Amino acid sequence: MTCKSRAAGRPGAGAGAVDKRRRRFGWKTLLAGALAMTAVGAIVGVGEVLSAPARAVIGAAPADLHAIDVAIPTQDAAVQVQGWLVRNQPGHGAVLLLHGVRGNRIDMLGRARFLARAGYTVLLGDLPAHGASGGIA
Repeated sequence: MTCKSRAAGRPGAGAGAVDKRRRRFGWKTLLAGALAMTAVGAIVGVGEVLSAPARAVIGAAPADLHAIDVAIPTQDAAVQVQGWLVRNQPGHGAVLLLHGVRGNRIDMLGRARFLARAGYTVLLGDLPAHGASGGIA
């Protein structure tokens, strides 16, 4: 008694069909690998752009803020965080305003004006490697 494989009775299910499935699997694997590498490359590229230094010439504080320039030392003695300090009524509290990725203290001017009008002391700073602050990203 001979035993026939299940595939033997179906058309196109012989050795040629197995080769065709292997080729299809090979192309799918290659395509998935290429897409994965492209995604990793895109993520690394975006990370490089977002973490690059974002220096800017800031200049003097707007006159309506009545702010003074401040330089805050960091652990790296060569790097100082630059900013503006708006002194206000004692006892009203203080707020530290920090910008977002690749921004600088100018991005926070609207909030600083609002808080200063409300009586708060406000410190606007440029994070290291941003705005007028030194450092590397």
